Amino acid sequence: MNRPTLMMIPCFAGAPWELNQLTALQDWPLRTLSFPDEMDDLERLADLVLREVRGPDGFVLAGDSFGAVVSLAVAVRRPAGLQALVMSGGFAQNPITSPLLKLLAGLAPNFPEPFYRDLTLRMHAIKLRSRFDAEGEIPWSAARTRRFFVR
Repeated sequence: MNRPTLMMIPCFAGAPWELNQLTALQDWPLRTLSFPDEMDDLERLADLVLREVRGPDGFVLAGDSFGAVVSLAVAVRRPAGLQALVMSGGFAQNPITSPLLKLLAGLAPNFPEPFYRDLTLRMHAIKLRSRFDAEGEIPWSAARTRRFFVR
């Protein structure tokens, strides 16, 4: 049976997904993108995705966080071959409500890398935590989230 290519669109950090643990999807064609650091324009990122998604049996876009927004920007163009859209963690409103954290988030791209890795990613991991993290099949912690973002 021919299956569409599952196209994984990463979050704003841009790191490609590690797909080898998705054993249930091993028979599916899988692709994951890595966004270039210098590209931060939504329409240009959608163009990049469209250049990469062509496949003989169509494709499914699966976007996480900012990747969900990029996936939506691609989907609204109604490209030939798009069979489904999966969005995870996409949001229309900035989840940071504290004025101090908003200021720090705005300044974060100018911070030296050690400061970014040690403080900014730690705060991001804390903001992403869920009360369900410890109950999952594979328990998760804010420290593991931070290590994930650093990696």
